[in-house]
Amino acid sequence: MPAWLFTGLLAFLVLYPLGMLFLVSFQGGEGEGISLANYTRLFSQRETWQVIWTTVWMAVVRASLATVIGIFLAWVVTRTDTPWRRGISVLVWVGFFAPLLPILVAWVLIAGEVGILNSLLQQLPFVDGPIFNVYSYAGIIWVSSLNLAALVFILVEPAFRAMDASLEEGARMCGASRFTTLTRITIPAIGPAILGALLYSFVLAVESFEPEVMLGTPARISVLSTRIYSMAQEYPQDVHGAITLSSFILLSVTLLLVLQNRLLAGRSFITVTGRATAARVMPLGRWRWLTLALCILYFMCATVLPVGVLLVGSFMRGWGIWRAQNLTLENWAGFFSDPRLIEAIWNTLVLGVSVGVIGTLICAAVAYITIRTQFAGRSLLSFITWAPRTAPAVVFAVAYAWAFISGTPIFLPILGTVWMLAIVLIVNSLPVGSRTVSGAMHQIGPELEQAARISGAGWLTTMRVIMLPLLAPALLSSCVLLFLLAARNLALVLFFYTPDSRVLSTVLWEAWNGNSIEQGLVAGVVMMFISCLALIGSMMLRRSDKV
Repeated sequence: MPAWLFTGLLAFLVLYPLGMLFLVSFQGGEGEGISLANYTRLFSQRETWQVIWTTVWMAVVRASLATVIGIFLAWVVTRTDTPWRRGISVLVWVGFFAPLLPILVAWVLIAGEVGILNSLLQQLPFVDGPIFNVYSYAGIIWVSSLNLAALVFILVEPAFRAMDASLEEGARMCGASRFTTLTRITIPAIGPAILGALLYSFVLAVESFEPEVMLGTPARISVLSTRIYSMAQEYPQDVHGAITLSSFILLSVTLLLVLQNRLLAGRSFITVTGRATAARVMPLGRWRWLTLALCILYFMCATVLPVGVLLVGSFMRGWGIWRAQNLTLENWAGFFSDPRLIEAIWNTLVLGVSVGVIGTLICAAVAYITIRTQFAGRSLLSFITWAPRTAPAVVFAVAYAWAFISGTPIFLPILGTVWMLAIVLIVNSLPVGSRTVSGAMHQIGPELEQAARISGAGWLTTMRVIMLPLLAPALLSSCVLLFLLAARNLALVLFFYTPDSRVLSTVLWEAWNGNSIEQGLVAGVVMMFISCLALIGSMMLRRSDKV
């Protein structure tokens, strides 16, 4: 009975808003009942098709570039003798967890019209005006691809590391060059990981919101996510149009994920066998210094340069004026003397910790029920925790706003509070947290629990003495990951926050749109600092005897 109650509660929080989204998209005017009027109106507009085309081609380009960069980084770290490979791997992970919002602001300081790069180049006698423009298709693609490349690395690096080295050695013995071995043996052998990373990157690029709204809006570049946001939030509102377009994206993303599973189903890509093989790496000779330089160049562009410029920019009296006389501590003093901004830091920490802890506990309960019990609704529970993955953040926000505020207003008492933000973010993070914990749960043999029960231990004692210590690393990873995702989220928070529930991401957003960018730069640095503290803290805990 408790398992069914738990499943019903999650179904209400996850499936009900998504179902309502579809239902409302087919509602016509008063007295019309079920109708395709919303779809007919929306897709008869030329602007809708232009937005769809822009979204698709930009997603294809970004996913392709990110996959190439990510595969190169994973290959260098796992299959070559490039120096400092372990350090490169750590740096890519750091770049992956760096909040995207401050990075975007930093790139405006770097490649904006009055950015430091254009300012330096205009000192040359043959340069008359700005050369680089981050407010463009190229700017969005550049920043997004660098960020997605770290994700691709994380997804394909284990496959590279587990691959049988004898396959590459056999190719080399037959006279194949290093490049031929890479393109004809290594990459095809880990096809599932690469295909999965490519499709997942494409889905994330389709769903992307922050780069498009911050870099695309000034250039009048509109994609599906920003179009939904403007229809739902800006005047004149078109709520039914936003719901209809959200339903279209929800269905499209679901079909893409189903396509990914179908493409990989029934295909054999076995590269790890029962025969032991040494994990030897490919000697690159003098080329290893080039691969090291390219990896460092990526990390400089993806993390070091934007973070450094962001930090320096937070000390500027007026952003864009790159002179030593322009440096000041007034921005930081003003930030920490404003009680509203201190409250935003506190709200960010409360939100992150709440989402991390409560979300991980829910995901642990889901993993235990689906893996360790004979509960009849295990498949339904697993589907429920996966369902939010099909809904981009903007779509999920529209679904929640319509279902639980306009439709069934059960959350009205906490609307505009940090707890409303926490509920939305917890539900949206279920796919990430549940997969993290479920993977560790699958690795723990049931005989350990059985032995504890035979020895007379009760269920709670078994959980505390046996399961919790073994699951601690996965639980900690889930908690930190959900904390970081919540602390840097903007797309979901924008729909539900109020002045009393501001977090650092909304402070940066408000500063950006209110032309008080100096305050936003300080907020961005604080966001980066909190993320670094969370990562360092988790690493220290995992290295201690407790985890």
